[in-house]
Amino acid sequence: MFDGRRIVSSDRAGSIRVWAADTGTLIQSVCGPGRCFTVSSDMRYAVCGTGDNQLRIVGLGAGPEEKYQVSHSQEITCLVVTPDSRSLISGSRDMSLKVWQLAGGKLSQVPPPYTY
Repeated sequence: MFDGRRIVSSDRAGSIRVWAADTGTLIQSVCGPGRCFTVSSDMRYAVCGTGDNQLRIVGLGAGPEEKYQVSHSQEITCLVVTPDSRSLISGSRDMSLKVWQLAGGKLSQVPPPYTY
C-alpha cells in the first residue's frame, strides 16, 4: 500500500488480506472471494466484487470494520476510486454509471446514460 507499512494481497481463490510489511503479520482479511478489487489512495477503504452486480466497500482502519454494499441491476464491469479517496465510480452491463460515497456507501450521483 502507499504508506509502505502494509501489503494487500489477493490469492487465486479471491481472498483479500492486509499484512504488516515489516513483520508479515496478518492484520485483516478483507471481502472474501472476489474477482476485482482496488484500494483507495488514502488506504482507508478496499472495494471488491465477485463479478456479479454487487460491490463491497470495506474499511481498512484500526477501528471497527465498516462494510457497505452497492449494486447495479446487472453485472458490474468496471470500477475506480477517485484520487481524493472520496468516491467510487462503477459501471455496469445495464449501461449505467454510478458514483458512490466511500464513507457510508451512499449513492451520490447517477449520470445520464451515454448514447451512441
